Amino acid sequence: MRKEINTLFALIRNAVLGEEMSEEAKQEAGREAELLYKMARHHDMAHLLDYAYKISEISVSDENVAFEFIKQNAMSVMRYENLNLALVNISELLEKEGIPFIPLKGAVIRNFYPEPWMRTSCDIDILVHEEDLDRAEKAIVEKLGFTSKGVRDYHDVSLYSEDDVHLELHFNIKENRNNVDTLLTRVWDYALPKNNGSYEYVLTNEFFMFQIAAHLSYHVAGGGCSIRNFLDMYLLKNKIELDESKLCSMLEICEIKTFYYESLRLSEVWFGDGEHDETTLLYQKYLLDGGVYGTKKNQIAASRRKKSRVSYILSRIFMPYEHLVITYPGLKGKKYLTPIYQLRRWCRIAFGGRIGYASKEISLNNDVSEKNKDDVSLLFEKIGLESLY
Repeated sequence: MRKEINTLFALIRNAVLGEEMSEEAKQEAGREAELLYKMARHHDMAHLLDYAYKISEISVSDENVAFEFIKQNAMSVMRYENLNLALVNISELLEKEGIPFIPLKGAVIRNFYPEPWMRTSCDIDILVHEEDLDRAEKAIVEKLGFTSKGVRDYHDVSLYSEDDVHLELHFNIKENRNNVDTLLTRVWDYALPKNNGSYEYVLTNEFFMFQIAAHLSYHVAGGGCSIRNFLDMYLLKNKIELDESKLCSMLEICEIKTFYYESLRLSEVWFGDGEHDETTLLYQKYLLDGGVYGTKKNQIAASRRKKSRVSYILSRIFMPYEHLVITYPGLKGKKYLTPIYQLRRWCRIAFGGRIGYASKEISLNNDVSEKNKDDVSLLFEKIGLESLY
């Protein structure tokens, strides 16, 4: 598998960074096209492999696999066009309404790729002030035809266009992690108007990189994330000017300095000229097993580092207030209502078609071995997450 992993990253570097592939890597890519497709698809990056196969003139003999590559490429372009059109319309509307806003994550990061369609996203993330949320939501629904379920999540409301573009309209960017939320709550302190008199704001380079790291730490602690996030970090590190002392100060305040630099080191192994060591190999295995949003097994192994099988199940049955409030924001500030919301959650599981999901979680909990727990615990210790999560 090591050879296929190396070939996967050679193809991605070829597509995004223009790095030439060796003849050996090209031959491996031709032989193992189906396996490489599955690995890349797992991380929503198959479209990049299709591009690399074309520009490096690598033939895929299996017609079904070749078609899947082409399909993923076409879907990524179509997805980008739909998202970008919606982003332009939303931005213009918020400007007209005089509502300050900040495009987040993929909407910004894609500008650092050779072609914006190369950086896939499943939604649009935009931040507004909490006091402007209702006005912004109303304008987007009434003037752009989006629909809303009218439910506030922990940090956003979800809106959907007629052609299924998903907008996460944020009123904060907190991750429900005390260490990083200390600074994430101050996001507007690190935002400047994009142009003179504009209502569109952009984050300072240092805060933008910090937010990428904070969001990444949340997902890694929760079971994993796409290798795309590490490509984002690598591109940003090499394409924007950063005041390292300012960035380090932010990372230190939020206790993720070690995590940031270990993640950056892995990105250098994958996309630069870094060399593997014990930490990066552990990190790589954890992430490649996980896929775009990580796996439940990784999440359970991370949660079970300091718990037995029984205590983990009990914590899932009787969810702590701190976790329950994420699912039910209406509980915030009303801890005395926790038992009622606990009952509401149980009813949702029992009558909302989630019994199978709960049964699968119990089964996966039983499958998590002591070695799984020890490996995750060792990894978290090495990348600076063990004492945080």
